[in-house]
Amino acid sequence: MEITSIDEIACDIFGITLEELDARSQKKEVTDCKFAIYYFRKKELNLRLTTIGRMYGFSASGVNYGVKAFESMLLKHKSIRLRYNKFSKESHIIVKRNLKEKGYKFRGL
Repeated sequence: MEITSIDEIACDIFGITLEELDARSQKKEVTDCKFAIYYFRKKELNLRLTTIGRMYGFSASGVNYGVKAFESMLLKHKSIRLRYNKFSKESHIIVKRNLKEKGYKFRGL
């Protein structure tokens, strides 16, 4: 699975660039995008917090904070929820395609 594929989808939907995502920016759009990616990788792909943290250069506790904060945002903000749903659908397509190319059988994605 290419990490940049999921990241590119998220950046496109949240309106930021990959460079902004990689930077340690604290702008709301960048933070929302990062937290959405953490949430997707934790909740949808069932990756461990330490694995996600290593991918992005953060501690497991920092990723956990992002996941919990994003859960709260999903409940409070319809615009975030709509963006996340679009991101999730498009990311699942990428994940399925990558798994299929590698010969994995899958269910539920």
